[in-house]
Amino acid sequence: MAKLAKRNPKVFYKYVNSKLKARSTLPDLLTKDGTRVTSAMDKANMLNNFFNVFTHEEMNHFPSALNLKTTEALDNIVFTEADVLSLLRKLNVRKSPGPDNIHPRVLKECADELVSPLYTLFRASLSAGELPQVWKVATISPIFKKGSRSDVSNYRPISLTSVCCKTMEKLQCVSKKRQ
Repeated sequence: MAKLAKRNPKVFYKYVNSKLKARSTLPDLLTKDGTRVTSAMDKANMLNNFFNVFTHEEMNHFPSALNLKTTEALDNIVFTEADVLSLLRKLNVRKSPGPDNIHPRVLKECADELVSPLYTLFRASLSAGELPQVWKVATISPIFKKGSRSDVSNYRPISLTSVCCKTMEKLQCVSKKRQ
């Protein structure tokens, strides 16, 4: 893909656009009283209420001894550009992208070009003790389990998070193996 894209950039954009399109739509759902829910927004609200994924936690109920913020850098995680490159080359291209819409195939195919900027980003993020905001977000998707497709209880939520963030998290395992 990367070699073809160098000669013909349209190949790359065609591939990316094919991955951004939804594969299927959710069928109509039924409420407890049997009313058919057809609009996308109403279906999303129904699933949201069932999954209860959007919650607001009050911070005052945590124990006072629990320190929620830290000023310590995570610079004791030791990894190299070669470690990042190795993880990028092992990415499963059949997985879905997270909210940043960076597909694992793009990261894998362009690993040689992306290893240096990602290494720098990972190192800066760990040193500052902060993650990019988009890495803290997940796209929640309903996955059908079994039974009637119109019953909201027959779906389970999966959280799609950033592939870049998951790659950085794996570096901690690489670092522990070295120690």
